[in-house]
Amino acid sequence: MWYHDVPNDGCLNFVDENDEVLLAGFGRKGKAKGDIPGVRFKVVKVSGVGLLALWKEKKEKPRS
Repeated sequence: MWYHDVPNDGCLNFVDENDEVLLAGFGRKGKAKGDIPGVRFKVVKVSGVGLLALWKEKKEKPRS
């Protein structure tokens, strides 16, 4: 099982159970990043909208 990192405090609230997410490589050559063991990817987009834009309230997540 792989674990994913969600940047910024509160960004996890924008990700629902069946949302499509875009992941980016995190760390070096498949290894864990720093002191976060097991985390190899970070969430970049949720339902086609950038996670940072959702967090800054510049865009809204589309209704499915």
